[in-house]
Amino acid sequence: MIDSVVMKTGHMIDSVVMKTGHIIDSVVMKTVHMIDSVVMKTGHMIDSVVMKTGHMIDSVVMKTGHMVDSVVMKTGHMIDSVVMKTGHMIDSVVMKTGHMIDSVVMKTGHMIDSVVMKTGHMIDSVVMKTGHMTVW
Repeated sequence: MIDSVVMKTGHMIDSVVMKTGHIIDSVVMKTVHMIDSVVMKTGHMIDSVVMKTGHMIDSVVMKTGHMVDSVVMKTGHMIDSVVMKTGHMIDSVVMKTGHMIDSVVMKTGHMIDSVVMKTGHMIDSVVMKTGHMTVW
């Protein structure tokens, strides 16, 4: 799984190794760094983001299947709610010029991300069962 995003001033690279169950995300924006670390076997995920005006902390306990993300950016809000047991994930982001909606059904293993930023579009498709992700 590889995601590549080039925004106005930054880069985002996501790397996932499904077999070993580790994911590392690295984002360099204008003034901030984001590092995501996931250990699937133990089922913990911690994201820490400090942007110009906000903070983002993600905490995931796979066993209990709850994930709560809260982000307050300059012009928008982001709330992520995940219930792993039922296999639904909904992300809603309103940035300065775009919208992002993520829908994940873990049981069936499909993930669709749609991002409309100032300069482009991003669509991610993940099949968890086979461990493949296509970005186009």
